[in-house]
Amino acid sequence: MSTIKFSKRIILTLDCTYCKVMLMKTIFQKAIKANRKKLIRDLGYSPSTVHSWEYGIRFPKLETAMKLQLILGIDLDEIPYFQSYRKEAP
Repeated sequence: MSTIKFSKRIILTLDCTYCKVMLMKTIFQKAIKANRKKLIRDLGYSPSTVHSWEYGIRFPKLETAMKLQLILGIDLDEIPYFQSYRKEAP
């Protein structure tokens, strides 16, 4: 169980997976919002892609998440990412 202190008055105790995912999205969304222009202008991500990440509509793939962790300066564990699994051909 994790305890997060947001302010002097609000303490949130995380004891479920859903709560942890919501917290990860919040950290990731703040980082995206702070670096929005850099992601769009300098790194070539489309505005709709960045918007989708920021609002939790879509998640980056694992490969993109690994790039974003370096760009945004956050841990990979803080980025909710989509990992696809491919079936091997017989």
